[in-house]
Amino acid sequence: MDKRTSLRVVNETISLRERTTEVLRNAILDLTFKPGEKLVERKLCEETGVSRTSIRESLRVLEAEGLVSRESGKGLCVNKVTTEEIRNIYEVRRMLEGALLRKICESGTDAHIAALRKAVDRAAQFADPTKMKSAVEHANALNEVLKAITVGGENKVAQDFLLSLSVRMTYIRSFVSRSATPEERKVTMALLQEVVEAVEARDGDAAADAYYRYIDRATARAVELASRAVTEA
Repeated sequence: MDKRTSLRVVNETISLRERTTEVLRNAILDLTFKPGEKLVERKLCEETGVSRTSIRESLRVLEAEGLVSRESGKGLCVNKVTTEEIRNIYEVRRMLEGALLRKICESGTDAHIAALRKAVDRAAQFADPTKMKSAVEHANALNEVLKAITVGGENKVAQDFLLSLSVRMTYIRSFVSRSATPEERKVTMALLQEVVEAVEARDGDAAADAYYRYIDRATARAVELASRAVTEA
């Protein structure tokens, strides 16, 4: 069966635009649409079964999320992940999330800490790369860890800013997760477990230190993969 048959949009209780956007977003995250691939409205209408107006509205949302962009002479294409963008995103995450974790340790409620524990434990369940769609599922689960940190840190500005990057970060994570070996995923989850244990002990220095090691490792791996993709292109 052609993989793209899964693009067919089913009309549900959510709006047609939201459902169409979700279908196209997932197609980008699971690499049905490849980085650099041109997105043709007419073809997308045929594959999804929705109007050109709905497709255009959804593409505008995906463009705002940083998943697609307009290339000169080519039109709207799936974004490629650059090493500079990866470094910039993870540098911002390193600064903000480390501070938020310290704040959780200092003044976070027991409920905030429990939510972080639940998110990390859930992410660990998707750490097996042999499972179907585990790369995207694992990336989404790690995004829930980020949400738990931003909510627990109780800084609305930081929360809104980081969540505005969440889709782009999930895109990057899906590439990293897809190539990770079981051993690499175990190391990743062990670092996050170390973070949670430090937070549960309300040790801000230890929590931040473990999280910096987690972020630095993720940055290096993502940059390596992006550099390899450019070399092989």
